Amino acid sequence: MVLLNVPRALEADHEDLIASLNHALKSCKAAAPIGRQLLEVLDTHFDRESEAAGPLLATLGNPVERPNPSALETSRFLLEAFYKAHPSLLQEHRTITVLASQLEQLGVQLSSSEAAAFGRRLLTHVRLYDTVLFPAALLAGQSAERTEVAKSVSG
Repeated sequence: MVLLNVPRALEADHEDLIASLNHALKSCKAAAPIGRQLLEVLDTHFDRESEAAGPLLATLGNPVERPNPSALETSRFLLEAFYKAHPSLLQEHRTITVLASQLEQLGVQLSSSEAAAFGRRLLTHVRLYDTVLFPAALLAGQSAERTEVAKSVSG
């Protein structure tokens, strides 16, 4: 089975979010309790998010490349993993949304632009995954699977 790499842009975004959260917490000590909760959730969530959606998104890579003979097996495996992880990822997004909203509100109340901005940025990240990247990952995996099934039937 072929394993696909997580697109580097997704990993870089996750790394940058953690660094930005740490910076926001240094500038707003009152946000530490919320920040610790976020770090606890994000620590594993970002890994699971990358593992579940990243490889499927990587199937979008170069659509004109020569097909890989084990792509069907890979896409089935990736889809199954995504279907299994998706409900818990969405639940974690609900938790992250609550905490990010609290951090944004606290930042506004305390005039901490870093904390407020990070809260907004994290909310945008969650919306991006829920409305664009998760659906794109699902469609990419389904498309790869259909393409490989069609190729195996016709050829």
